[in-house]
Amino acid sequence: MARLNRRKLAKISGTAALLPALAGCADLLDDNGDNDDNGDNGDDNGEDGFDFEDAEQRAEEFLEEQNAAGADNGWKSEDLRGEQEVTVDAGFPYYDPALLIVDEGTEITWEVGGGHNVITLDVEGDNAVGDAVTGAYETDITLDAGSTGENEVWEETIDDTGVALYGCTPHVDSGQWGAVVVDSSD
Repeated sequence: MARLNRRKLAKISGTAALLPALAGCADLLDDNGDNDDNGDNGDDNGEDGFDFEDAEQRAEEFLEEQNAAGADNGWKSEDLRGEQEVTVDAGFPYYDPALLIVDEGTEITWEVGGGHNVITLDVEGDNAVGDAVTGAYETDITLDAGSTGENEVWEETIDDTGVALYGCTPHVDSGQWGAVVVDSSD
């Protein structure tokens, strides 16, 4: 069995540290060894500047920070891009799913029980939902179902990309928080 001395260890360590740096350089060259950047500025946000990964992360962090309630002691996320109509159950004590991912133009129906609502965080001025938030969060899309009667539905078609962070005004202290991430339908 060969012994590993300090010189061999230094060589191996130096080579191992250099490999990740060189691997990144290899991606910059095409098969001819030419730079194939084609002027891409590295901005994967699309034409409107929307960054889906950032939006999804903002929504997840919001729900975690607010201790959003959900079935089986955890909130549920559903990626329903490609669907034209989706439903959120807005009954106490949580929204199901708490995190909904859809395309622009998707019709969202909240099935709302009596005494519940769907109100986004403060966008222009204070509201009870915004006052209950722990931390600083921004919502891009405004939702306001107001108060509803027993077994009512509220429908909204969102035509812009972004994030809607919302809660049920009388039940935010119980963890009734939700988020919608609206992705580009391209």
